[in-house]
Amino acid sequence: MACFRAILSLAIAAAALGGCAGSQDTGASTAYGFAGAATTGATGVPLQISGANDEFPAGVRVVEFRARTGPDIIGHTYLVYGRQAADGGIAGATQVGLYPKEMSGFAVGVGGMAEATTEPVSFDKSIPATTVYRRRLSEDEYQRLSAAVAAARSEPPTWNWTKYNCNTFVADMAREIGLKTPFASTLMAPAVFVHGLKTLNSGNSGNSGVAPDPGRRLRNTTGRQANTGRT
Repeated sequence: MACFRAILSLAIAAAALGGCAGSQDTGASTAYGFAGAATTGATGVPLQISGANDEFPAGVRVVEFRARTGPDIIGHTYLVYGRQAADGGIAGATQVGLYPKEMSGFAVGVGGMAEATTEPVSFDKSIPATTVYRRRLSEDEYQRLSAAVAAARSEPPTWNWTKYNCNTFVADMAREIGLKTPFASTLMAPAVFVHGLKTLNSGNSGNSGVAPDPGRRLRNTTGRQANTGRT
């Protein structure tokens, strides 16, 4: 078993290295394909995230849950929130997700908890989202989500393939604004998770008005219980 785990760790690290090395950005990117300034201009002013969703009137607060494909092994789930732009994009956008901070984290996360970042990564810029779910936010929901994101950025959760990953993190953010989340979301492919999130909440596309359970916030295995997906 130990030998198998070591081989699996090496295979994952090699795949991650190959994928990340192919995604280097000559601008804001740092090592391992990460681009911490992906949604912030040189002056610190948030850039607009493009999109083609005109479901809501311009100026209202919205959040969009996104899933994309690899080549970073299985893809990634993240969210973007801000104000609906006139062209269907998201203006004043903040983007957040959970991703291993270093390439070695893909191997560490096989059996342990890897240090992670909540900042955008370069793949999020170069690979379009394949599945999206946008919904309107009330002012209260926006404030709750902003507070949860700020807390996560000040003390990012750690990352593991099957215990606490990008799906788990986004599910925790979704519950902050009162959304239902898929059962066992940690083990889902990103696109399946976002589709499930949309399906569970499609009957309530406006303001949920449901306060989150404070005990569920950002729980992982570094002192927090792993997500089960139950609401």
